[in-house]
Amino acid sequence: LKRQYERTASIEPFYTGGAIALSGDGSMMACKCGGEVCLVDVATGKVSSKIAADSEELMALALNPNGEEMITAGRDMLVKTWDLAEGKKLRSWKAGQGNSYVLKLTYDETGTLAAGGCSDSIVRVWDAGRGYATHNLRGHKAIITSIRFGPVPPSNPNAVLLYSGAEDGQVCVWSLEQKACKYSLKGHDSAVTAIVLHPISHSLLTGGRDRVVGVWNTSSYQLEKSIPVFDVVEGLVLSNGAEAEAEAEEEEGRRGQRGKKKGKEGKSSEEHIAAMRAKLEFVTAGASGLLKKWSVKTGANILSEKERPGKIAYDNLLLHGPSQHILAVTIDQTLIFCSPENFQIEKQMIGYNEEVLDLSFASETCLAVCTNSDNLRIFDTQTRSCRLLYGHKNMILAVDCHHRHGIIATASKDQLVRFWHVSTGVCLGVCEGHVDAVGAVALAPKSMSFVCSGSNDLTLKVWDTSELITAAHKLEHEEASSSSPLQLSTLRSWKAHDKDINSVAVSPNDALLASGSQDRTVKVWERTGELRVSCKGHKRGVWCVKFSPVDKVVASSSADATVKLWSLGDGSCLKTLEGHEGSVLKLAFVTSGMQLVTGGSDGLLKLWTLKTSECVASLEQHEDKLWALAVAPGEDTLLATGGADGMINFWDDVTAEMEDKARQEQEENLVLEQQMMNALRAKDYKLAALLAFRLKKPFHLLQVLQLPLPRSLLRLSGDDQHSCASIETFLSTCLQYLRDWNTSARNAHTSQAVLLAILRSFSLEQLCECEGIKDIVDSLLPYTQRHFQRLE
Repeated sequence: LKRQYERTASIEPFYTGGAIALSGDGSMMACKCGGEVCLVDVATGKVSSKIAADSEELMALALNPNGEEMITAGRDMLVKTWDLAEGKKLRSWKAGQGNSYVLKLTYDETGTLAAGGCSDSIVRVWDAGRGYATHNLRGHKAIITSIRFGPVPPSNPNAVLLYSGAEDGQVCVWSLEQKACKYSLKGHDSAVTAIVLHPISHSLLTGGRDRVVGVWNTSSYQLEKSIPVFDVVEGLVLSNGAEAEAEAEEEEGRRGQRGKKKGKEGKSSEEHIAAMRAKLEFVTAGASGLLKKWSVKTGANILSEKERPGKIAYDNLLLHGPSQHILAVTIDQTLIFCSPENFQIEKQMIGYNEEVLDLSFASETCLAVCTNSDNLRIFDTQTRSCRLLYGHKNMILAVDCHHRHGIIATASKDQLVRFWHVSTGVCLGVCEGHVDAVGAVALAPKSMSFVCSGSNDLTLKVWDTSELITAAHKLEHEEASSSSPLQLSTLRSWKAHDKDINSVAVSPNDALLASGSQDRTVKVWERTGELRVSCKGHKRGVWCVKFSPVDKVVASSSADATVKLWSLGDGSCLKTLEGHEGSVLKLAFVTSGMQLVTGGSDGLLKLWTLKTSECVASLEQHEDKLWALAVAPGEDTLLATGGADGMINFWDDVTAEMEDKARQEQEENLVLEQQMMNALRAKDYKLAALLAFRLKKPFHLLQVLQLPLPRSLLRLSGDDQHSCASIETFLSTCLQYLRDWNTSARNAHTSQAVLLAILRSFSLEQLCECEGIKDIVDSLLPYTQRHFQRLE
C-alpha cells in the first residue's frame, strides 16, 4: 500500500500579461505574474525563482545585460533594482515628481544606465548602480510608449543616444551628453510601439499603431521610407540573419574600397550603406494575430504566418538572441517561439492557465488539460511546451483519454463532444445531439467502441466510436487529413437524472455505466440504458463517480464533503469517508483498487486506505479548489492535479523511498543505542550524552546529565556542536529539552547547570537566531524564578 505522495514538478502560472524581458544570452525570461516577477528557464519552462516586486501594480521591467540584476517600476511611483541570484532588493528611488510613474524601462549596453518613460511625458535616466537621476528629458507632449538606448560609441562613451516614442507618434532622439533632444522625428500619426536599431546600416525602424513602419537614416535622421503593413504594430524585430548578412556585406564592401581614389570613397561608402539598408528584413506582429515579414527595399510582404484556428492578437515581439528565433506574445499570455524563416512554431508556453477544470493523461509525457477557455491544451510534461487545439466554440468542461489508441474526448458548453488525435492534433469526430452544455464524458476503456456523455439537458447519450480507431490509424501512417471530422451516431439516449449531470464513468469491462448528478444520486446503468441500481445517501450534489478496477464497487464524491462506496449488487452504501473540509470534487482508484485519492474544494489531495477507512496522507500544494485529478497510464505512481489557482502539480509515489529511509534510520539508531550503552558502561559520559542527543532521547540525556559529572563535561566545544547538528538546530533542541526539564523541581539543578553552560558557550546573537526563542524564554523564566525562591 502507498503511504505518501510528494510533489516533484509543477506547471505553474508565470505570466499574466504586461511586462516581459529576455536575458542577453536567451536562457531566462523575466515575466510579470500578478504582483511578482517570475524568472523562467527558457529551455525547461520551469520557474527558477520568484521576486515579490513589492508594488501595487507592476508596470515595467528590464534585465541588466550582465544577467545579474533587474529593474522594475510600478504604480507605487518607485523604481527598484534587484539581485536576481538572491532575489533581494538592492535599492529603490522615486520615479519622479508628483504622481509620476514609469511605463517603459530599458538598460544601456553597459548596464550602468537605466532609462524610463514616465506617465508625465518625461524621459528620465538614472545611474542604476547608485540609484539617482542623471537626466530629466522634456520634449514629449504625450505618454511614452517605447524607449531604447543606442549603441555606446567606443571613442566617446558619453555620446550615447536615447530613443523614445510617444502616443502622439513623435520619436525623440536624445543626446545624453548635451541633455537635450537632438532630433524630433515625425513619421507616425499614432502611438509608436516599437523602436529597432541597426547601427551597421545606419538604420532606425519605428513601428506604430497607425499601421506603418518608418525606416530612418541615422546619419541624417531623414525618413527614407514609410512602409504600410496594414496591421496595428505591437511588436517589431529584424528577421533572422539580417544583421549577420549586413555585416558580411559591409566587410565585402570594405575590401572592394581598397585601392580606390579618395574622392570616390565617400560616395561609394554611402551607396554601400544604402545597399545594406535595402537588404534588411523585419517582422511585425499586431492585432491581426498574424506574423508578417517585410522587405525594406521593396516594402512588400514577403512572408505571412499561416492562419491558424483561434488566432489571437499579439501584444509583444522579442528576439531570442542565441537562436535568433522570434518570441511572440499574445494577449491571452501565450508565448510562441518560432523560426523567422517560415514562422514554424518551435515551442509554445502558456503563461497563465486560469482555472484548470479537468485533465487526463494521453501518455506518460503528454497531459490533456481543459481550462475555462474554448481550446484544449496538450502539455509535454518534460519540456512544458504546449499545443493548443481549437474547434469548440465555448468553454471545455471535461476531458478523457484512451491511451492505447491515442484519442482524446472533450465535452463543452457548446453542446458538442469532440475527439482529437494526440499526435497530430486533428479533430477526428464530433458528437452532436445534446441541447445543453455537456459536462461529462467517458470513453470505453476496454474496446474504445463507444463513448458516454452526460449533459445539463439531464440525458445520457451513448455514441458509436468504432470508426474513430480506423481514422486514427490512418493519421498515424499518412499525412494529416484535411477532411472534415466524422459525424458520430447515437446508439442510445435517455433521461437519467432530474438535475445537471456532473460525471459519468464506464466500467473496466465496458458493461456498465455510472452517472452522478446535482440531484444527489448515483445511478448505475446497463449499456442498453436500463437502470441497474440507484444509490441514494449523499446530502448534496454528486461531483464525481468512478468504478473500482477490481471490485463490484462504484465510488462517488459529493459537495457534502464525503466519499461513499456503493455496492453494484443492491446499491447499498458500503463505506463513507470523511475528512475534507468542503466539497470533494474528484476521486480516483489507485493500488489496484485498494486505495483512493481525492481532491476537494479545500485544495487538499488526500490518500485513503479503503480497508481501514483511514486517511493515510493529506497533501497541500493548491491555493484554491482542486478541480482536476488524473492517474498516469500503466501505473499509479504518478498523479496530476489541477486547480482554480491555475496550478498543475505532478505527484510521485515516494512510499518505497520513505520505507528505505525509515529502515536505514532504524538501523542507525540501533547502532547508536548500542554505542550509548557501551559508553555508559565505560563511564564515557560525554559521548553517552552526545549519542542520546543524536538519538533524540531527552529522558536518556537527562539521566546521563544527572550523574555526578565533572564540570568540564558541561562545557560545549565547537566539535561537540557539529557532531550533533547545525548550531541553530543544536541550540533550539537543547533549549526545548531544558524548558521541559525545568518544569520539575527534581530536575531543576540539572536544567539550570546546562542552561548556564549554554549561556557561557554561545553569544547573544546566536541565541536570538534560534527558532521560537521568545516562547522558550517565556516558559523558562517563571519556573526558574520559582526554583530560585525555593532555594532562598
